[in-house]
Amino acid sequence: MFVLGRPLFMTMLLLILLAGAGDIIAQETPAGLADKAAPNFSLPDLSGNIVRFPEDAGGPALLEFWATWCPDCREVLPGLEKIYREYGPKGLSVVTVSVDTKQKAVEPFVEENGYTFPVLLDDGSVRALYAVQRIPTLYLVDRNGRVRLFFIEYGEAGLERLEAEVKKLMAE
Repeated sequence: MFVLGRPLFMTMLLLILLAGAGDIIAQETPAGLADKAAPNFSLPDLSGNIVRFPEDAGGPALLEFWATWCPDCREVLPGLEKIYREYGPKGLSVVTVSVDTKQKAVEPFVEENGYTFPVLLDDGSVRALYAVQRIPTLYLVDRNGRVRLFFIEYGEAGLERLEAEVKKLMAE
């Protein structure tokens, strides 16, 4: 039987834990959408207006899937609000899709936190269309409507990388 020494075991355990910790940013998406056209969908926003994505975006876009009950989502939403306020006026569309099943839970959460980015309410079809299995999940879409990057469970630390990618996308 092979026995690892305690220092080696602890180092290996730490590496395994760090490898599984948030901040997952990938070139390929679960739906195989990298560098392909972002799938079209229409969903209502909190006011009942229908938003069509990506056609209503009209330029580069950030598409975020989240929920009120998700701790990782709560961590990144303030950063998304910052990106929305800074880059929205410069032409970036920020569209968030709540996977919560009740609008009654979403509206007060958005108001309490002062979020001004658009919030769409998913019936489950868009989550399936984009193969979202874990949240937060984010897609960056270029001016031509093609998926450029996919972020999953990226956490607060991933927001810096996200902003850098948004800057690159806006410069194209």
